[in-house]
Amino acid sequence: MDKRIEYFLNKSRHFPTLPTIYTSLMNVLSNPRSTIQDVTDVISRDQSSASKLLKVANSSLFSIQGKINTISQAVFYLGFNEVKNVLLALSVMDIFSQISNSRSANIVHLWKHSISVGVISKLLSTRLGLKDSEDFFISGILHDIGKLFFLHSFKEEYDNLITEAKDTSRRLIDLEFEKYGTTHDIVGGMLAEKWNLPLSLRNIIKYHNHGSIIGKTDILLSTVHISNIISIMMATDILGDVFVPQPNFKVWSVLKLAPDTLADMNQSIVSTTEDAFAILKI
Repeated sequence: MDKRIEYFLNKSRHFPTLPTIYTSLMNVLSNPRSTIQDVTDVISRDQSSASKLLKVANSSLFSIQGKINTISQAVFYLGFNEVKNVLLALSVMDIFSQISNSRSANIVHLWKHSISVGVISKLLSTRLGLKDSEDFFISGILHDIGKLFFLHSFKEEYDNLITEAKDTSRRLIDLEFEKYGTTHDIVGGMLAEKWNLPLSLRNIIKYHNHGSIIGKTDILLSTVHISNIISIMMATDILGDVFVPQPNFKVWSVLKLAPDTLADMNQSIVSTTEDAFAILKI
């Protein structure tokens, strides 16, 4: 592995950390006695996050009956875990925004792709009646966080790698390995560990291109794996890769996807993704 990667990962001020509001929320949620009011109080301290949480809660991503007008209502209807995941998504969006102020359009493309994968994962989980569906959106949002690390750390060097992938029709992940001795999914997993993210999210980030963990598949990883491919097929601001990756075919049997499922979902994917783009714009 390129020694610069380890240096940047270990340098405390090199890459933005998760905002205080997220760490404060995690502290509150670690107490089993925490109430809706406790969670509401933490979120209300950050007016920007509170406002965006209300917009997300009222979006087509959740399709809640009636309008959510207050943070306490959002916490009640979404639940603690979903609110935590939305706040994590907003925290990651803030990091994208910080970096994009002085960086290339590739960061915006990456963010749009990340939102797209999050939306598709969420819609697939709902369509298939999967358990713990609140974890699917944030898993999709975070899956390519390693690419953001590369864009921030290596700037024009990584931009050039993206251009080379497009010009030569080679896989970006292959060029990453040749250049850095590692790939964005591995580095993303290391970054997620530094952020103390749950093991389930770290595994999504690390193995989303494979669709399995050492030969074993699970529902969440399978969903993000196939959602990433769907997003690339729809050309939702893809970054680097100009052809559709080969899916792990075990995924189809794990998810029990019917042949017409994706076709039936196409319109809802497009409309919900556009809605999410408008709310979560960097």
